[in-house]
Parts: sequence; structure tokens; C-alpha cells
Amino acid sequence: MNVTGLWSIQESKNERSFLQTRDLPYENQAFHNLGTGATVDVADGDLLEWGIMSFMGRVNYQHAGKYLLTLTGRFDGSSRLAEGNKWGFFPSLGLGWLVSEEPFMTNQNLFSELKLQASYGQTGNTAINPYLTAGLLARESYVFGESSAFGYRPSLISNPNLQWEVSSQFNVGVDFGVLNDRVVGSFEVYQTKTTDLLLERQLPPTSGFGSVL
Repeated sequence: MNVTGLWSIQESKNERSFLQTRDLPYENQAFHNLGTGATVDVADGDLLEWGIMSFMGRVNYQHAGKYLLTLTGRFDGSSRLAEGNKWGFFPSLGLGWLVSEEPFMTNQNLFSELKLQASYGQTGNTAINPYLTAGLLARESYVFGESSAFGYRPSLISNPNLQWEVSSQFNVGVDFGVLNDRVVGSFEVYQTKTTDLLLERQLPPTSGFGSVL
């Protein structure tokens, strides 16, 4: 029996600042002291952060050199998803039978290896941009009296129900080797079903939004 444990954490932080000015008094100051320029045309910046924490455990068990069992469980948490839905559990089970190690295969010369296997497992996907569960604001210009002004409006509908996209897969197969492993290969059949897909659903323009995640 082999037992494996894993803990991992991923973090990403991107900061961006942008400032544009014109008519600097001298070029060798480069980007230092941009306030000496005649005009500041554009000022912009943003921050993008996300993190994932994972726990995983796996047990490989082999009995009599021919019966195989693999149990795996993953527990993943993503900051990109909504509160209450950040964590997901993804199990898997694998079974194997080395038929070529059975006593009734000792008198044959065709198969040097013959293994039957079956497995079922789930995997999660959280590939969306950060902050989409909270909704976003966009700046809008408008006229206030006889002067121009700026305000903010919702630019994205928040969805507090966003959770892990889950793919469940069932697999059966056979591995073989013939003629003392001069020819080896495998045949596999699998079926995958994905639920809770993370995708954009189109909305009627009268709602004021083009889509919702």
C-alpha cells in the first residue's frame, strides 16, 4: 500500500499603473517627476488578484500482485467563486486486474501482459476572471446642468451562485502485450458529463445587459 498526501497553494497578483504626459522640460528625467510636463493626458491602473488552495490524498493498494485499487480525493478552494461556493470536493476510484498473473494464464504464450481496468472520477474547473461574482461598475460621462460630469453604473450582473464546474468521467479499458511485449497497446472507452458549466448566457438588450455569467 502506498499513501500520498499533497497540499498546495497558488497566488497571483498583478498591479498596473499608467500615466501619460506631454512636453517634459528635459528628456533625461525619463519617467521620473512626470508632473513637470505641460499636461497629463491619461492616468489609469488596476489590480487583479486570485488564489487557489488544494488538499489531496491518494491510496494505491495492490493485493497478490494482480488486484489493484486507487482511491483519490481532492479538496480545492478558489477565490474566484462566490462566498459559500468557493470549495469543492472531487473524488476518484480506479480498479485494475492483472489477468496475465492468474494461474489459468500460465499455459498460454500469446499474452505477456493483460490488464483490465475501470475508473470513475470528477475534476473541477474555476477558469473565470476574478471579481465576476461581485459585479463590476463602469464610469459614464453625462451632462449635469451645463457642465459635464462622471458617474458610475453597473456594467456586469453579479451572480452569487457561481460554483465549481464539474466534469464526471467513467472509463473502462484493457492494456495488453503480446509476443513477449513486441506488440503492446490499449483500448479504452470513456464517457464524460460536465455540469454547472461556467459560460455566458445571452440576455435581451432591454435588460440593460448583454449577458450574465
